[in-house]
Amino acid sequence: MFKGLDKFVNATDFRKVSKWYIIVSLCLVIGTLAWGGYIFKDKIALTMNYHNIEEQAEKQGIDKSIQEQLGNLANSSADIKDVLLLDKDNNIIYSAKNSGLGKDNKLVLTKVNDKRQFFQDVNIPDTYFKVIGPRNVLLTKDVYRDSKDIKKEFDNDFFYDSNYNTQKIYFLNYFADRKNGMKVFIVNDLKPIPYAKVFIGFSAALLMLLFGLYWILVALWVYKDANRRKLNAPLWGLLILITNIVGLIVYTIYKQNNQTCYKCESLQNKHNTFCSYCGTRINKSCEKCGTIVTKNDTFCVHCGAKLDH
Repeated sequence: MFKGLDKFVNATDFRKVSKWYIIVSLCLVIGTLAWGGYIFKDKIALTMNYHNIEEQAEKQGIDKSIQEQLGNLANSSADIKDVLLLDKDNNIIYSAKNSGLGKDNKLVLTKVNDKRQFFQDVNIPDTYFKVIGPRNVLLTKDVYRDSKDIKKEFDNDFFYDSNYNTQKIYFLNYFADRKNGMKVFIVNDLKPIPYAKVFIGFSAALLMLLFGLYWILVALWVYKDANRRKLNAPLWGLLILITNIVGLIVYTIYKQNNQTCYKCESLQNKHNTFCSYCGTRINKSCEKCGTIVTKNDTFCVHCGAKLDH
């Protein structure tokens, strides 16, 4: 039953296979990361600019000197509808893209429903703002709408399904200066990124493929090694195929607790004097009592006889 598998496994040089697996895997992963970096370059630039401004705001506070950086932030992604700088009375001091959000240069947001994170300015009734955390600044429409948890939240909101086609919903990141009450609003209109879904699907498939190949290669290597050492190769191969790293640790410990015949490479009990497969002497023993000794022993630990190495 296992003759065909034995023939295939024994003919396979797992050192070369492992080397090529690592090289090809690294090339594919690096290529995929480079592709992802190109696809999401705007989002990466947006994230870096966002955190730089946020860090500066925490250290130095928010004032009009931040306007240039807000302009750079607004231009770093096509998803950004506008970046607004507001004073403590919610007057719009600076609008990076002059989007016209707010009325009379003022934007006062109040919750639509106490249980939801949707806000609205009563003066612009057809527009809603969904507040998202700083970690979601990288979101795209593809990723956001495909997230099960967030989609469930959207589906459960009382107005989303009925009003989404007629009302405009923007996504809002913000941070504020507690000392002077000034605020920065980052208003996003999430748009699908070309090839984003293709990239996500390809990346997931590639990771599954590489992991699956690794899993199978480890099992086949253990099968070959166990077969070479005259062990139950199918049993050990199946164990590794089921448990992988846990089984590999058990197999390694099992080998270390025994010894390998240097002539036929079969695994032997560490107390054997002779190999049970080829008869080669694998341990030195006391000529008087037969106790196994090591090359560093001068006297037998059992009978005390002097050893002649």
